Amino acid sequence: QSRGVLHCDLKPSNLLRDQEGHIRLVDFGQAQLLQQRGSSLGTLWYMPPEQLPLGSRPPQPEVAWDLYALGATFYALLAGQPPRWSQAAEDRIKSCSEPAAQLEAYRDALRQSPLVPLRQRNPQLDRDLAAIIDHCLHLNPDHRYATAGEVLQDLERRQKRIPVLPRRHQVGYRARRFFQRNWLSAGLALLLTLGLGTTLRLQQRTSNQLGQLQLQAELDEALLYCQAQSIQGPLRLAQLAAQLPESWSLRMQLQANIHRAWRHRKQFKDTANEVW
Repeated sequence: QSRGVLHCDLKPSNLLRDQEGHIRLVDFGQAQLLQQRGSSLGTLWYMPPEQLPLGSRPPQPEVAWDLYALGATFYALLAGQPPRWSQAAEDRIKSCSEPAAQLEAYRDALRQSPLVPLRQRNPQLDRDLAAIIDHCLHLNPDHRYATAGEVLQDLERRQKRIPVLPRRHQVGYRARRFFQRNWLSAGLALLLTLGLGTTLRLQQRTSNQLGQLQLQAELDEALLYCQAQSIQGPLRLAQLAAQLPESWSLRMQLQANIHRAWRHRKQFKDTANEVW
C-alpha cells in the first residue's frame, strides 16, 4: 500500500510461509493501483461491500478494501470461519445462476448478518487483538483503520500494553494498561498514599483524645466549684454545655448544679437577713 498497490484478494490461501518462517503474500492477479479505476473482485466472505461494482461504473480502489480483507483473513484463521458467514447465506448465494445476482446476494448477506465478535468465537484470544481485528471489519470503510500502518501501530501498542485505538474510550481499560506499564511507580504511589492516610488518621485520633482529656479536666474543675457551692461551677458548666451541645449528661449536671447553687444563694441571703 505504501507503493500505491492494492492486492484486492487477501485471504488465507494467499499467505504462504517460506523456509525461513516468513509470511509471503502471493497471487497478485487482482491487484490494482490506487490512482486507477477498475473492477477488481476478490473472494466471497473476504471482500467488503464497497468493493462490489454498482451498475456500469467500476469502483475506485481503496486501501479500505485490503484492510477489510486483512481483518477477514485473521478472523477466519482464529475463528475457523470467515466473518458474517453462514451456511444459509452460502446456499442462497450458490442458488443464484448469474454472477451479478450472486454478488448482490453476497452484498445482502453482509448487510443482514451482524458481525459476531471474535472473542465469542475464540474466548482464549486476548481482547486487544480481537478488538483490532473486529475494527478492520466494519462495513462502513470510514470506521476502519485509515492505513495498514495504523494497524501495525496498534499491534505494537498491544505488545507494549498501550491502549489500542478501538478500546481507547474505555476508562477502566486505560487505567489497567497504565498500571500494567507503570506498576512499580503506581505501587510506590499507592504505598505513600496509604501511609499518609494512616498518619493523618493517627494525628486526628490523637487530637481528639487530647481534646477529650482537656474537656474532662475542665468538667472536673467545674464540678469541684459546684461541690464548693460556688457560682463559678454552674457558669463553667454552662460554657462546657455550649461547646458540647450534644452531651445530654452534661446538660443534666448543669441543670442540677444551677438549682443547687440557687438554693445555696437563697439560704445564704435568708441567713444574712436573720442576722441583721
